[in-house]
Amino acid sequence: MSALTGECLEVIGLRTVKAMWGGSAATEEAMLMMSEKAEAAMRCGSALMAGDSIEAVIDDYRTVVRANAVRLHGA
Repeated sequence: MSALTGECLEVIGLRTVKAMWGGSAATEEAMLMMSEKAEAAMRCGSALMAGDSIEAVIDDYRTVVRANAVRLHGA
């Protein structure tokens, strides 16, 4: 769980910098973030209702967070 926390903080920082720059890239990032959060909530709820472990759900979420970090570092 602590790894997820650190990875989330990194993405939050990267997104904050992008938001500070403003413009269409910041707007697109905000929209992407909101759609990702809605999708993650649905996926998480479905997985837990299907009997998946919390560890499996966290691993899935970490995959998304790491992909965001890689994408934002390249932006």
